Amino acid sequence: MEKNLSEYYKKYDDVVVNIDRSDLSEQLVKLEKQELDIVVAKKDDTYANDKIQFIKLMDLHDILIVNSRYNEFSGKVSLEDLKNKIIYMPRKSSITTKNFFESIKNISNHSIHFNCINYRTMLEILKYDSNIGLVTKEAVLDELNAKEIVQIETSFEIKPIEYGIYINTKNRFKELNNFVKELKII
Repeated sequence: MEKNLSEYYKKYDDVVVNIDRSDLSEQLVKLEKQELDIVVAKKDDTYANDKIQFIKLMDLHDILIVNSRYNEFSGKVSLEDLKNKIIYMPRKSSITTKNFFESIKNISNHSIHFNCINYRTMLEILKYDSNIGLVTKEAVLDELNAKEIVQIETSFEIKPIEYGIYINTKNRFKELNNFVKELKII
């Protein structure tokens, strides 16, 4: 994504980009009101609106991770195996967290113990902790490749999440179309 944004800026250096870090639902409302031109995010299936179009760029994969030094799991891990562990997750409104609970809702009635924190804090805590983190794999590839953390193989599937861009169907100006083209090259 960063490469595409950089290439876009080289071609269109007069375009102004402001980053909005509000929740996705708030961003989509702003997009609908044309207060934002584009939202780059995971797809939220609960937000259906004929004024907003989602353009898929790729699938992302949520995984459970643990510090490689504290990995006590061998083989595939079930929800039963996790019942006495704390799972660090993004905030409750995050698509990753919603997707995890949606993926396991028909599997078990075990309660999951979790704390909601951001990725940076989670990775820092997991350096010294034997608990588990729920993350998007593509966001932690460096840490996985450096073997600081390992993916826990599960007996259940966490569904992939579509990642892409949302646009307001009324906004069809040249710069937006060019930006969408740059992003589709991913």
